[in-house]
Amino acid sequence: MRFFLKMRRGRTVRAGIRPVMAVVLSLVILVGLVGCQGSKEQIRIGLIVTQSGENAALGQQMINAAEMAAKEINNAGGLQVADRQVEVVLVIRDDEGNSETAAGVAQELIAQETVAALVGPLLDRSALAAAVVAENARVPMISPTSTDSLTTAGRQYVFRATYTNEFQGEVMARFAIEDLGAAADARGAAVIYDVADDYNRGIAERFKQVMEDAGVRVSVYETYTTGETDFSSQLEEVAGGVNVIVLPNYPSDVALQVEQARAMGVFQTIICSDALSGINPADYPALDRIFLTAPWHPAIQGDVSQKFTEAYRAAYNQEPNSVAALTYDSMQLLFQAIRSQGSWEPQAIRNGLVGLGRYEGVTGVIEYQNSGDPVKSVAILQIKDGKYYFFKLVSP
Repeated sequence: MRFFLKMRRGRTVRAGIRPVMAVVLSLVILVGLVGCQGSKEQIRIGLIVTQSGENAALGQQMINAAEMAAKEINNAGGLQVADRQVEVVLVIRDDEGNSETAAGVAQELIAQETVAALVGPLLDRSALAAAVVAENARVPMISPTSTDSLTTAGRQYVFRATYTNEFQGEVMARFAIEDLGAAADARGAAVIYDVADDYNRGIAERFKQVMEDAGVRVSVYETYTTGETDFSSQLEEVAGGVNVIVLPNYPSDVALQVEQARAMGVFQTIICSDALSGINPADYPALDRIFLTAPWHPAIQGDVSQKFTEAYRAAYNQEPNSVAALTYDSMQLLFQAIRSQGSWEPQAIRNGLVGLGRYEGVTGVIEYQNSGDPVKSVAILQIKDGKYYFFKLVSP
């Protein structure tokens, strides 16, 4: 009897399991189908930024601009690719301002995160390292800000959104001669630069070459190495009198150099490079009245530039700088390349960038002509009373 009851209860239980399991299985399948129907295809873009050290604020501007570009697309339903709209997803990594780290995160983004393209890095040394990885993997990379000619040299998949160091040095020389009267002084110009850094050295060498080709002397050509803080020996050479002083160095170095120059009674006009175009001038009172090159300034007229500036202010309650503008342009260049090709496969994106033609971006017209270096203009700014002021635009 007991045995019969166990069997009966067992049969009853087992009989009840079948319909329950069927219902559960149906629910699982239904949820899966709903999930598939609700999910979007994704275009994954790797963003390599510097979030550590003195350039961390610039890295945040990169993130802001890239996220703004992606949100604009996604809020409109996604990027239009052929007959469908696709979600844009950013995968952000910190390169710590270090070339080895930059190469490592580029490899991770390509191999593990399967990104379709890279935007960044910010600094030349990091961009050079990441460019090797991107080229070997045949994945497009656009550095918004790297000006070193070697970043793109001989590469098919690496692009930049800004100008090169060589062109920047040329513009600085032309400005010194045409606007600051460097040719009128027998001693011409002085240059003090960090010989250990490719960025500083490249600009200094090109400046000197253009000046001398124009028959203008560069009578002082002094170097130092990264980490030095006493520039009195270099500045003593300048104290004898030149028309223009060129300091193509990073902000912390330039601030010390200008402070020490003024303390020594050296008050000549100073020209700096675009390394200073992303700082908050109010944080560097010593830099008042200096001139600098820059890829962009909000005062530059144009519908695209004004629309970007207004949107950035509304989103982040702050002024965008040239790093933000170049990053936004880099994102838009990728979007345009994908639209034109109807695909976000790396080879298609690369083909789209090469065949882009004249593209009007925030920072002006961008056009690639047989290389990853765009033809672009350079802005000359001046710092006054803790603010940037637009001075002039120099075209190629």
